[in-house]
Amino acid sequence: MRQNHATASALTNPLMIFVLAMLTVQVTFLKTHPFNSDFTNQLFRFSSTEDPEALTSLDEYISRMKPDQDTILYLPGDNQDSILKSPILKKYVKRGYEVLLLSDPIDEFCFQHLSEYEKRKVKSIAKDDVSLIDSGDEVAKKKLQKLKEMYKPLTEWWKKFLGKDVEKVIISNKLDDDPLFILTSQYGYSATMEKVNRAQALQTQDKTATYMLAKKTLELNPHHSVMKQMLAKVKESVDSKVDEATEELATVMYNMALLNSGFNIDEPASLTIPL
Repeated sequence: MRQNHATASALTNPLMIFVLAMLTVQVTFLKTHPFNSDFTNQLFRFSSTEDPEALTSLDEYISRMKPDQDTILYLPGDNQDSILKSPILKKYVKRGYEVLLLSDPIDEFCFQHLSEYEKRKVKSIAKDDVSLIDSGDEVAKKKLQKLKEMYKPLTEWWKKFLGKDVEKVIISNKLDDDPLFILTSQYGYSATMEKVNRAQALQTQDKTATYMLAKKTLELNPHHSVMKQMLAKVKESVDSKVDEATEELATVMYNMALLNSGFNIDEPASLTIPL
């Protein structure tokens, strides 16, 4: 009886009636105008790094794209401030690339169904398949390949140290002045979508299934002083066994990278224990 009374009260609440009405309108609209229809895509408006205070359409974004740019770039996050402070955004902005700022989960959900617009690919710079930085610079590509070979002992050490927490560890040319960042797989969930999945699992008191979690790629900045020091430590070690202080530093850095990349930390205490 109490449950029925609560349901009846909710249905007579003016605010609840309004919310349900709006949801009905949204569902009806999306059924008649799919995410990938030209009509719907032209209605989209987002903030961007061009002017975070204004809203822009996809067509306006395309009109400002660099001559050699073939991809519409976006970055999802919890809110606009955190997105603008993201380590992965810095270098794109410095290189003159405009990035759309998706601060609402529904924004990213829409973009998951939009892989192309006006013959331009649509991709998140938080995914590991975006390679616009130095894409046309052959000299930079050769330097990056040499750095990958040079840092192979360190990337292998990180993968062994983190185990199943990450899918792979690679050297990155996407970072400006941060030591590392966590990107997600091209076809997997993003950090934002993982949090949504976790929240849904929490509501049903169920454990989040493995397939609902993001597949993480740890990208290291070879130009950062800490990465240079860690490489030296690994090379000097016997059988890649480093000292406890280095492992504690790695734990702190990985947890900080999780936060900077938009993920939650399963055990927050692990962030402060080494300190």
